[in-house]
Amino acid sequence: MAIVRREARCLTASDGVAFVLREQDRVHYADEDAIGPLWKGQRFPLSSCISGQCILNRQAIVVEDVYQDPRVPHELYRQTFVKSMAAMPIRSDDPIGAIAVYWAEHHLASPEEVEILQTLADASALAIANVRLYQDLQAARMKAESANAAKTRFLAAASHDLRQPLQAALLFEGMLAGRAGDAMARDITGKLHQALENMGGILKALLDISRLEAGIVEPKPEEVSVQELFRVLEASFAPAARQAGVDIHWRTCGMTLLTDHALVAQIVHQLVDNAIHYAPGGRVLVACRNSGTMARLQVWDTGIGIPEEQKMAIFEEFHQIDNPARDRSKGLGLGLAIVRRLADLLGLQVSVRSRLGRGSVFEVAVPSVAHPATPPSDSRTVPVVTQARIILVIEDDPLMLDALRIFIGQLGFEVIAAAALEDALEALTSRKVEPDLVLADFRLAHGAVGTEAIARVRATFGHPIPGILLTGDTSPDRLRDARASGLGLLHKPVQPEDLAKQISDRTSSGGVAAIG
Repeated sequence: MAIVRREARCLTASDGVAFVLREQDRVHYADEDAIGPLWKGQRFPLSSCISGQCILNRQAIVVEDVYQDPRVPHELYRQTFVKSMAAMPIRSDDPIGAIAVYWAEHHLASPEEVEILQTLADASALAIANVRLYQDLQAARMKAESANAAKTRFLAAASHDLRQPLQAALLFEGMLAGRAGDAMARDITGKLHQALENMGGILKALLDISRLEAGIVEPKPEEVSVQELFRVLEASFAPAARQAGVDIHWRTCGMTLLTDHALVAQIVHQLVDNAIHYAPGGRVLVACRNSGTMARLQVWDTGIGIPEEQKMAIFEEFHQIDNPARDRSKGLGLGLAIVRRLADLLGLQVSVRSRLGRGSVFEVAVPSVAHPATPPSDSRTVPVVTQARIILVIEDDPLMLDALRIFIGQLGFEVIAAAALEDALEALTSRKVEPDLVLADFRLAHGAVGTEAIARVRATFGHPIPGILLTGDTSPDRLRDARASGLGLLHKPVQPEDLAKQISDRTSSGGVAAIG
């Protein structure tokens, strides 16, 4: 606008220029450049000033003598230098404002000057339109970001509240399964375990999205054998494929990938899981194709296919095709959203081809290396407690605290359980013992957090006692805080055998490792 003001004054030898914007039935003198004050910042009814009349009539108005022209409100001009003026509409077909120029001496604007001013007004219309478009885009972006933040906060709160009882239920179910004597009891505990596993899978998907949003997932490139990757996934999906009646085949290759093993495995896992859900009773092919320096990992299915207009939308959270009843057997609608985010994190491209009623093929191209990878060795061991160790558990949820106390006690440890840090320190002081491990919930009562609780226990005894955080949070900020603590980190719901192993590892080695 400053450029237009300067050019308008220069080209017409005028003594002042004002930008006037329409605001419904009024005009706002938004800006001015003149030898004396005019009406900057003031508002008037459209019909009460020349600029407003110019906007209403959609045409230029030239006034040689403001005190002789009946259209001019003379009193407004007596306090100004203005003797003559001209006004041009900004955007003639539907004016959004006007440019007004003023002379301190009597002057009749020539046709050439009117043409120049109208050209400047037209240029202003384009500039204002671009500014408004930018402002609209910014407002839309902020609205979308606000909605996304609200969604994340809701999912984090809901996920945390659901994870607490689910984690307790898993621990109780694990202990109950070991005592199921007859066939019916074993069948019931098996079905209970399956139900809890399904619920845990849903919450894990929410956690995966939140961890990616939090930016705490860091790729660690390594050599990955496609043959070994497919072997593990094939064994994992065999039961689900049989249950869905899906004829699944794996066509491996001798290629070696150069990428993050866990993340690329999760991408393929989500694609295969999606294919099985949408091709019940059909066929699925998981294949690897050599494409020079790239390995093309493909998942084919004979499912329902994807409409062309939904090929982008399927990678958004909670978007599902042909599942209006939200059938839980078809997932939550987060699998492909996780695939997209993981691919972005790894710098990979995911493509999809599909024909309605015939099926789809998803493909991800992954960098490869020339030589075969060394298969990873399985170093898993069953945790065995060789001597009595003391574990301090700090958990404000009574049901969860009780479940942890009983479960860890059955592993052979001595457990000191407390709902708050002060209670825990008092119990340790009264018994005159030092814990070998502190297991704390990340979010405790009254705004306290597990990282601070473990730090206080360490400060009390003067050395870094091993610690593990249990968290049901999916909030990106809280996940970042938990990861930054450097403590062991387990995400609820954790399987009983995994919890037992991590406790055994921490108490036997005395070390602290990050557990994702």
